Amino acid sequence: MASLRKQERFNALLRNIVSSFIRTEIGTRAIVTVMRVETTGDLQRAKIFISIFPEEKEKEILELLKKKSREFHNYIKSQLRTKFLPIVFFEIDRAAKIERKIEEILGHVAK
Repeated sequence: MASLRKQERFNALLRNIVSSFIRTEIGTRAIVTVMRVETTGDLQRAKIFISIFPEEKEKEILELLKKKSREFHNYIKSQLRTKFLPIVFFEIDRAAKIERKIEEILGHVAK
């Protein structure tokens, strides 16, 4: 089991690697932001929470990331120097969606 500090460093490194991959592979189809990365204590699994704008492109982008999973795995392998590579899952960051809706509501109330 990794120490909390090691896990946080690993999450930050993985976030940068994922961001770089998405930037090159998704291009200008949508704005994709890696919001956070959560790994298990043994660093074997990682959830990548992303935000996609416009929201209508969410399904398309998630499907594209699934299709490119082998390329993504090879990209991570080339960037990380670890004994094991984490199994990666992509999820839409629902917290970011809720934040946007609250800001939108508050913007209307402030007017």
